[in-house]
Amino acid sequence: MKTIFTFFQIVFSFLFLFIFSFCQSPKQSPNPEILPATVEKKYHYSKQISEIKKQMAKTYLYPEELNKPKAFQKAAIIATESFGHQILLPKSFYTKFQDSIQGDIIHDGELSDLIIIRNPNFENTTMQSDSVASQLEEEFTKIPFSQDLLESVMEILYLQNEALSLTNTDTIKWEEIQFVASEGYVSSFLGSSLMIYEKYEDLLRPKTVISIEIPLKETKSKRKIITTLQETSFLKKIGLQNEDELITINGNPIRYLSTETVNRMFKGKVGENIDISILRNQNEKYGFKVPLKENKPSDQKIAEGQILTGKYNFIYIKVSGFIKNNQSSATEMMKENYFTLMEDAKNKNIVIHGFVLDLRNNPGGFLDQIIECMRMLIPNGLLVTTQSSRTSPSMVYANQSTITELPLVVLINENTGSGSELIAGVIQHYHRGIILGSKSTGQGLVHILNKVSGEENSLIKIASSFLYLPNGKKFHETGITPNVWVSDLKEMDLNLFDAKNNEQINSTSESKEKYQKLDITSISQWIEQNGTFRQKIRSDNDKNLLPDYQLYRSLDFFSGYLATQK
Repeated sequence: MKTIFTFFQIVFSFLFLFIFSFCQSPKQSPNPEILPATVEKKYHYSKQISEIKKQMAKTYLYPEELNKPKAFQKAAIIATESFGHQILLPKSFYTKFQDSIQGDIIHDGELSDLIIIRNPNFENTTMQSDSVASQLEEEFTKIPFSQDLLESVMEILYLQNEALSLTNTDTIKWEEIQFVASEGYVSSFLGSSLMIYEKYEDLLRPKTVISIEIPLKETKSKRKIITTLQETSFLKKIGLQNEDELITINGNPIRYLSTETVNRMFKGKVGENIDISILRNQNEKYGFKVPLKENKPSDQKIAEGQILTGKYNFIYIKVSGFIKNNQSSATEMMKENYFTLMEDAKNKNIVIHGFVLDLRNNPGGFLDQIIECMRMLIPNGLLVTTQSSRTSPSMVYANQSTITELPLVVLINENTGSGSELIAGVIQHYHRGIILGSKSTGQGLVHILNKVSGEENSLIKIASSFLYLPNGKKFHETGITPNVWVSDLKEMDLNLFDAKNNEQINSTSESKEKYQKLDITSISQWIEQNGTFRQKIRSDNDKNLLPDYQLYRSLDFFSGYLATQK
């Protein structure tokens, strides 16, 4: 279901990404153990991070990493930027370019290697140079960051905030500054441990303040590049494109800011717009308004299905996330959809030839839901192994509870994460179905969700275990590679496939053996003569709808595959 940005996506995107997106296990009581002496040291201004370190030492996969310099550095940078128009810099960098940076030095403390600059000028020609911008990170790497240094930065920020409050200047609550520092700290571990500044019981309540996610990658020269926008994304509808460089947000230059700070700038009240400017093709500048859409009640379900008819007829079910509530769960809705549609097909004398499970943009969910979904599709064998740093491997098997033996296709893309990747990987391992689309996210982790000690509104999601495929391999950071790479781009001819990526897939002996049943040449010839991709696109355009190019190409492939089977 690749449509314009819907209410469901707005309401649940953060819920998924912050809580459920990479598989969540039930809350556990960690085994007590002796913590490193450095964790026991008392810190006043970064005490929340001390509490987080204690929790992570008990549950995180790599407790020896908890004093990682990069994590403390990121915490200090983001906390400093939370004041607005303020940045943390290495003194060596500032000394070299101070005539260009300008701004006011914050004097509320002493830092040997760092400096805080208020109202810096990064718009001049010198600071816009790639060679200059790339030196910033190089200078940061020379600084031996520790929690002691972070504590010094936090003390300066505390005193600055206190001074601003005495002059009736707008200030931030100190708790929020502590939170963003903690957010920066925990996000440094496996790229997935996250902080949530919200009470657990408030997570599902309607929001008056929401955020819009624009996928960004940062270059070595600090440029913020928009990437992995889906063809049907509402961001593309308003005019944004992949490889656009984000320049300003609400008139504020963002190049030298951290990506975490930039992402927080896309937060506001429902109904408001965020003004951004981008640079395209290195010399074309454009402005756009990004709407913060209102959260309204919706009847849209977590799992929805339909019968797709043509030369071959398919049951199509889209699952947006493997979550559950008191009334239902994603897998219950998936099963209900399947049997209802099969009964409907029988009553209408429609012969069903295959089953299409759409897991695109599905960030995962509860591990028990993921397991139940796999058991509905895989009859026998090992499904998944989890392994933490302190426990024996835990293995889960299929249990003869499959609901269908129909030929199966699973659609994935770069936003298919965690448990959804696991489903695709297991189906691929057992040759139960064909995986189509693009390479998945690569977030093969189990998380637990805990409250932060002494903080009523702060929650932390901590990686506690890897997910292993039946062959014993992890897919964390590598993702699941589809059997056939199907493009979601409009700018393609009748050819379904991304030729370059499929050459890479078929270049290894393992891939050739795994996909030897796919006669791509015969399938392509069948599609050339019988495919309906173009007709579907034309029909959607006539109805003023955004076509789902990847889905339509995949349906043609599935039909061609069935037609060419001996």
